[in-house]
Amino acid sequence: MKILHTADWHINTRHKRWASLDDSLDRMCREARDARVDLVVVAGDVMEKGPSAADWRVLTGHLTRFADVAPTLVVSGNHDDWPWLDQVMGYETSHMMHVSTEPETIVLQDGQFKPGIPGESDLVIHTMPWPGKATVREWYRRQTGHAVPEEEADRIAREFLLQIFQGFFAERKQAGNRAPSILVGHLEVSGAKMDNGQPSAAAGLTVGIEDLNAAECPLNLLGHIHAQQDLNVARTYYAGSPCRLSWGEAGAETKGCLLHEFVNGGTDWGTKRMDISSPRLWTMEAIYEERDG
Repeated sequence: MKILHTADWHINTRHKRWASLDDSLDRMCREARDARVDLVVVAGDVMEKGPSAADWRVLTGHLTRFADVAPTLVVSGNHDDWPWLDQVMGYETSHMMHVSTEPETIVLQDGQFKPGIPGESDLVIHTMPWPGKATVREWYRRQTGHAVPEEEADRIAREFLLQIFQGFFAERKQAGNRAPSILVGHLEVSGAKMDNGQPSAAAGLTVGIEDLNAAECPLNLLGHIHAQQDLNVARTYYAGSPCRLSWGEAGAETKGCLLHEFVNGGTDWGTKRMDISSPRLWTMEAIYEERDG
C-alpha cells in the first residue's frame, strides 16, 4: 500500500510565484504515477481564502489529474471554504475523489472509498479537518443537542476533540478490522516546528501528542505547518508545502511531498521524502542609515 501525502497548496493564481506552485503540482502528479501509488492524500489548505474562478478551475484540474492516478482524499483546512470544496466529488475521474469536511471514518476497499468500517478492508482512514474553535463547538452541539456554555467553551471543545480521537480507535476495535489505519488531518500539533514567520492559528485548537495517540493509528498524515517534518514519537508526519511561496520559506529545507508505504502485511511502514526541487528563496537584510549632508 503506497500513499502519496501532500498538503498546503494554497492555490492562488494571483500570487507572483504562482507558476512555481503550478509546476510543482504537475511534477508531483507525475511522481505519483511513476510510483504507482494506491492513494493520494491532500491534508488541507488546497486554496487561499477568497478564491477566484480561475483558482477553482486550476484546483479541479490538479485534483482530477491526481484522481486519474489513484483514489484521492482531500481533508479541509483552515483556508478551505467548505460549501464549494466538496463539489469536486462530482467530477468524472478514473478513480474516486472524496472530500472530508467533518471528522469521519471511511475505508479504502478495492480502490473505492466506503463509509464506516466493515470487518475487512485494504485501509481504514480516520479524518480530522481543521478543528476551529467555533467548528468544534458546532460538532458538539449537533452530536449532543446542547450548546457549549461560553465560559466553558475551550475546555469542553478540547475534551470533545479528544473523545473523537478515542472514538476512532473504538470503532476499529468494535469492527474487528485488522487492516492498516491512518489518521489524516489538518492540525497544529504541540511541539511541531513552524516555518520561519508562520503564525500560530489562534482560531483553532492545538492538538497534543496524547490526543493523536488516543486514535492509535500507525500513521498520522497532517497538513497545516509548511515545514516538512516528522514527529517520531507520535508516528506523525507533516508533508509541508509543495514549494516555497510564503511564511519566510527561504532556506534549504525539503519541499515536495512524502511517500508512505505499508510493508510486512501492514504491520510496519517506510517513508520517503520526495523533493520536487522548488526554486530557492533568499532573505536579504540591509541597514538603512540616514546621514546629514
